[in-house]
Amino acid sequence: MKKIKISEKGRIAYLCILFLVLAFSLTAWRTSQTARRLMGDTLSSEKTALTTTKPRTVKSVDIPVTNVPDTRENTTEETTLFKPLDYFVSPVDGKVLSHYSNGELIKNERTNDYRTHNGTDFAAEKDADVKAINNGIVTAVYSDALWGMVIEIDHGNRVTAKYCGLNENTSVDKGDKVKSGEKIGTVGAIPIESEKSHIHLEIRSGGVLINPIDIIQ
Repeated sequence: MKKIKISEKGRIAYLCILFLVLAFSLTAWRTSQTARRLMGDTLSSEKTALTTTKPRTVKSVDIPVTNVPDTRENTTEETTLFKPLDYFVSPVDGKVLSHYSNGELIKNERTNDYRTHNGTDFAAEKDADVKAINNGIVTAVYSDALWGMVIEIDHGNRVTAKYCGLNENTSVDKGDKVKSGEKIGTVGAIPIESEKSHIHLEIRSGGVLINPIDIIQ
C-alpha cells in the first residue's frame, strides 16, 4: 500500500483543526457544567425558600366568643340536702342590669366582643349587702381574677347558685348554713363585666343553667 505524504503545511493545518476541535469541546463541557451548577443553585434556593418561608397568619377581627372565660371550678355538687323554701328572693335590692342570655351571644362592652351571659346582673351600690336567695349551705368561697369574690351555695333540691362580684370580707365561710335573706357579703367588683356596680348571679337546676328571674320573686 502506498503511503500518503503530508506536507509541512498540511500537518500544521491538521494540528490547527485538531486544536480547534479540542478547544470547542472543552468550552462546550465547561458551559454545560456551569449551566448545571446554576440550575442546581436555583433549585436549592427555591427549596430553601419553600421550607423557610413561614405561612401568613390571618388575624381574626371581632370573632364571637362562645362563652365568658371562666376559670372557676364547679365545686358545688348536685345534692338534695333539704327542701328549699317555695320562693327565692333577690340577692340585692337593685333592678336587673343585664339578663341571662340563654346561650345567645350578646355584646360585652368591657371586652368589646360577643359572649353568652350565663347569669343575671343585679344593680347595687358598692358595699351594699348581698343576701342568700334561699336557705342553703355554703359550699365554696374563693377569689377569681375575672369574677371577683365568689360564693357558691347549695340551696337544696339540686338547685345551686354562684354569687359573683363580692368584696373579700365575706360574712360566711365554706360549710356555713344560711337562711333566706341572710347577709352573705357585700357588693364588690367584677373585672370581666360592666364597671357599673352589680352582682352577677348564676343558678343551676340539676346541673343545668337556668334564668334566675324564673325563680326569683
